[in-house]
Amino acid sequence: MIFLAHEANIWWKLGRIVFPLFCFAVACNLRRGTGVSDYVAMLLLLGVVSQPIYAKALTADDGNILFTLAVGATILTALRTRGLWLQHAVLGVGVVAVFTPWIRARSGLDFGLAGVLFPAAIYLVMDRQWSHVVWLVMLLVGLNWHQPNPMQFAPLPAALFAELAASRSCCSPWLSGIGRASCRATRSTCSIPAHLLVLIAIRELIA
Repeated sequence: MIFLAHEANIWWKLGRIVFPLFCFAVACNLRRGTGVSDYVAMLLLLGVVSQPIYAKALTADDGNILFTLAVGATILTALRTRGLWLQHAVLGVGVVAVFTPWIRARSGLDFGLAGVLFPAAIYLVMDRQWSHVVWLVMLLVGLNWHQPNPMQFAPLPAALFAELAASRSCCSPWLSGIGRASCRATRSTCSIPAHLLVLIAIRELIA
């Protein structure tokens, strides 16, 4: 959005792939036994470092994606050991809130409520709890659902594009070892502050 004048062009759609991949990395890391407290602490620390850069880059007052992932990892941890019906209840209520016009489900954090629930949905589906696929799909649409004009960024095509591209990117990890992919995605997460600084510099040069 730094250069795209809030238009859903091809570059914006390419950016839709990134967040699902970060959520996939969170689910993979926690699935393979990464310590939750240390992992969340790392995300929060990076989030604090990134926040002023994020705010300047996007002129935004919400929390950056690293805070979203930290909250998502916490919710994932809380839900993964709960009963099936409680998991469905939490994800179902969340999905209803995301698509309810008078609930500001995107306020406070980048990608909002859909973003913090998405890692849990990915994890539960990876755990072969196939009944959660419906929440995974609906939350993927919710990531692109912006009130008060939900159709502003073509949420259904954007979600489909993100799902197909992210799934293709995840095929290699499943075949060759999930750990390497999650490590690469984690390193990419750590580079977010530098990435934003580069974009700010480019914007200033072409202004």
